[in-house]
Amino acid sequence: APITEVIHEVQTIEINTLNGSSFSLTFQGKTTTPLQVGQDTVGNLHRALEALPTISGIKISHNASAVLQAGGIIDIEFVGNLGSLPLMTSSGKEFILKKTMGEAPFRKEVQIIRCDATYGSVVLSFKHETTIFQFDSIISVIQLHLSKLIAGSVTVTELSDFGTLCSAKGTAIQVIFDSPIADAPPIKVEASTLVGGSLVVYGDGEASVGAVNGIFPLSGSFSLSYDGRKTPPMTYD
Repeated sequence: APITEVIHEVQTIEINTLNGSSFSLTFQGKTTTPLQVGQDTVGNLHRALEALPTISGIKISHNASAVLQAGGIIDIEFVGNLGSLPLMTSSGKEFILKKTMGEAPFRKEVQIIRCDATYGSVVLSFKHETTIFQFDSIISVIQLHLSKLIAGSVTVTELSDFGTLCSAKGTAIQVIFDSPIADAPPIKVEASTLVGGSLVVYGDGEASVGAVNGIFPLSGSFSLSYDGRKTPPMTYD
């Protein structure tokens, strides 16, 4: 089979909200600030989307005015989020479709941890290893211990601005597996003494909350040719 190439996903938005009214866009559980049709620009839309912690980089093209207008068509190319992605959704009447489905030979695993407890501790496991966290563990501590737990590098980002593992209002923590790993099993809750709430891990590609199944290893084969002669197919590894 040929080696899989990266194809960036492109989603098309048709603006159907009336001039003077506003809409917001949601991607993988995170929502932009409201955008007013007839006043905000395509640049405002670009900045609003890139401000979302679930978006790693986009390019935007449009068919008409730089100001958002009813009937306008805008293409969003995802250059940082790889593979096939969930559709954005709108709080208004916007029509959103996939113009180009994303493909990629590699994509990082992303798991989401949510916790609304107010006290106590929790034991998390990954494969056969375990580690304990206090409800008020800070992000740097969470990143350090999760890296040890999975025996590889992870990037931990708090999506709800509370700064700790749990809070009464509910935290959301994004865990990106930086090490090359395929569709990883979810981090599990093995034991808990948490009070006032619970901790839940989303680790099976639940797109609505921002979880992403990893893709690895690279797949496919290639041949080399020289002076009219060609090698047999060789796998990438």
